Amino acid sequence: KELTIAGSFTASNKVYDGTTAATIASNNLTLTGLISGDTVSINTATAAANFANRNVGTAKVVSLSNAILTGANASNYAITLTGAPTASANITPKALTLVGAFTVANKLFDGNNSTTRLTNTVALSGIIGQDDVRLDSFTSQFTSTNPGQQILVVIAQPLFISGADTANYFIDLTNAPVTRADIFAPVASVLQSTLWALHDTLMVGDSTTVILEVRNQAGQLHTTGTEVVLFITSIGDVSLASYTGNGRYEARLRSNVAGQAIVSAQLNGTMVADTAGVVFVPADIDTSPAGSEIIVNNAIRPADGTTFATVIVSLRDRYGNRIRRAGVD
Repeated sequence: KELTIAGSFTASNKVYDGTTAATIASNNLTLTGLISGDTVSINTATAAANFANRNVGTAKVVSLSNAILTGANASNYAITLTGAPTASANITPKALTLVGAFTVANKLFDGNNSTTRLTNTVALSGIIGQDDVRLDSFTSQFTSTNPGQQILVVIAQPLFISGADTANYFIDLTNAPVTRADIFAPVASVLQSTLWALHDTLMVGDSTTVILEVRNQAGQLHTTGTEVVLFITSIGDVSLASYTGNGRYEARLRSNVAGQAIVSAQLNGTMVADTAGVVFVPADIDTSPAGSEIIVNNAIRPADGTTFATVIVSLRDRYGNRIRRAGVD
């Protein structure tokens, strides 16, 4: 005689394991159709249940997949799972860990914890069977943004994985690979700093501003304003340097003699690689017809007595330098 199953059961939640197998947590199942007086029951030790599918989910249906009869009269009966009660339970994602190693480059202080990776053999560990899960990329970061040596570098979110089975997993960063690298304090660089003058040609007795723009090893403006800067000129006089902000130190250059002033600068006691040149020409304006030029804008104009053309005379000395002085150029 065929018996059906009534009552109820519960199933345990589980971590994704790649199978549909479920564990029966509690069992209040009963048999329907049993003849009075017969001794027959479900063998709870062998009763089995399965999730509808193997994938991660909440409140997933769990159905009985096996039930065996036991008892003195069990051989007189058969059992059917049709219409048997179901339960529900959750399958939660499985943790994957990271193995392997990576290295990052030392860097100049920039106020953030970003890194530049040099080598990388980091991979996923814990993937079940032939599941399709791949580590596409991950973030690494310094644990301090301040300058220092051998600063700990860790793997952090976001991490990106791909593949058909990624929804069944998550990344556990506990005990993930780490590395160490240095963050260098920014210092003023005599190689990166630049020196120039506002004018390349002046009359004797005039003055101009010379500027040293201080930069660090990476070519970034070094704006502490605490550097010791000394300007030096081959002719004439140059004033003491003053800090004007945004990494710039300025001084005034003047010469009472004609010639080319080569301006150099000391930065914290070391000569800056760059120099600036300013030509001082005699006050009697030694212009050169060969170097000077006349420029006429709008050269073709109607002869109507009212329309004008602009004429520009650009004077140059015998060295080809423009003569810059109000009332002359």
